[in-house]
Amino acid sequence: MQKATFLVLVAGDKAQCVSLANWKENRTKFLYHGSPYSKSISYPVISEELASDHIPMQFFSTMACFQSEKFSCVIPFHSMFLILPKTLEEREFPHYFHLLENFIDKSLKDSVWITERGSYNERTLSLLPNKHC
Repeated sequence: MQKATFLVLVAGDKAQCVSLANWKENRTKFLYHGSPYSKSISYPVISEELASDHIPMQFFSTMACFQSEKFSCVIPFHSMFLILPKTLEEREFPHYFHLLENFIDKSLKDSVWITERGSYNERTLSLLPNKHC
């Protein structure tokens, strides 16, 4: 997740991909002309109230289900979302990459395994407390 492209920076005919893992480093630039990023991109809409100059970025956790000690299914669920401006300046990176780091961490912490013996945190494999409604 830390190596996934989070932003594509474009200046003239040069672009560079930015991830959580490389945002503080010099990144490899590539020719922008003909890039799929140069085409119009349709972004998923969370709400009609979302301004057109912003992009929703969704983060998911998973619930993996096991029956008779065999994997049965995995169900993704929303963990967090970030409303990101379409235009960012590099001076704003620390703020957004700090949020990105926290959101990735929360997505991993919220992922669980459901078994007949109980529920487990996927990251630590520790048994979760049994909560009754």
